[in-house]
Amino acid sequence: MTAGCCTVETDGHGLEFVLSAPARDERFAELLAMTAYYHSDHHLDLEHSLPTGKPWLPGSHCDHLLISLPYLHGPDLEHCPLPDGHARVLWALPVTAAEMAYRREHGHEALEQLFDEHAIVPTDQGGRPAPESRGHSPGASGSRGALQRRQNSSTC
Repeated sequence: MTAGCCTVETDGHGLEFVLSAPARDERFAELLAMTAYYHSDHHLDLEHSLPTGKPWLPGSHCDHLLISLPYLHGPDLEHCPLPDGHARVLWALPVTAAEMAYRREHGHEALEQLFDEHAIVPTDQGGRPAPESRGHSPGASGSRGALQRRQNSSTC
């Protein structure tokens, strides 16, 4: 999780970013530092994305981060009270270039619905198929059930 990004305010609150990973590794701290630096220039917010320049894990196809609600960590993590206000904690979710292209064509809600329908594992090392090969037919619900079922009761 980043610490100190919240000094860059977006919509009246500061943001911090959390990344969920399958193991402890210095590369994840580097990804969060890169996210913080990118945020200082581009003011990231919910549903924004950024390229990472390389896969987040060896053998992974995920080379972008999608800024999302912290579904995996539970709703209590999203709002973190601070002495002079609060920070909103958002999830930096590793995604593929194909998933980003799908989102541009079909919208953010459709991509999250696709993740839900296929019960993606957010810490997966890249074995998920491209969106067009998943046999998706766009729907309207935008449910976050699979991601919400995996959430913990974390607090800030």
